[in-house]
Amino acid sequence: FPTRRSSDLATALAVANPAFAQEYFGDFLDKLKGVFVPDAKPRPLFKLENEFRFKDPNGLLWATPPGAEVDGASIPQFFWSFIGGPFEGPYINASVIHDHYCRTKERTAHDTHRNFYYGMRAANVEAWRAKLMHWAVETFGPSWKLDKKVVMQQQCVATSTLGTVCTSVPTVEVTLIST
Repeated sequence: FPTRRSSDLATALAVANPAFAQEYFGDFLDKLKGVFVPDAKPRPLFKLENEFRFKDPNGLLWATPPGAEVDGASIPQFFWSFIGGPFEGPYINASVIHDHYCRTKERTAHDTHRNFYYGMRAANVEAWRAKLMHWAVETFGPSWKLDKKVVMQQQCVATSTLGTVCTSVPTVEVTLIST
């Protein structure tokens, strides 16, 4: 049998043993900057002064533009003493991205809510708390799908020699479906 050096064995154990591996959840690329909107009702609102971006563990960029208004984590007030208020705690960065995509519905609810979990874990929110908050938005938060389909559209042009010439052009249509 071939012999292994101790450093080779240690490297093999570190790769094989998940206790040595650090799970990657993504990175926030910007510092959160903004101001609270005076007299916002019924909940406080925070208006972003700059673009705020998160790159998820799959490399997908999630960006909230400057001027976007978010209401923080939508935590019912009776849970604030246990979880924290809407604009406190390490989950605030994840909630800014989540709020923006829940409002614009540019991506599916499933992806938006999963990204909320990734953002919380990237911000070092404890696993149990991130799982609980993810479960809450999956269960009680908004739900929607994006239905994509290819539609053939006919475009016609009148010509002097051939009369009217028509061609079919495929386009992708995205339909928002609230569930």
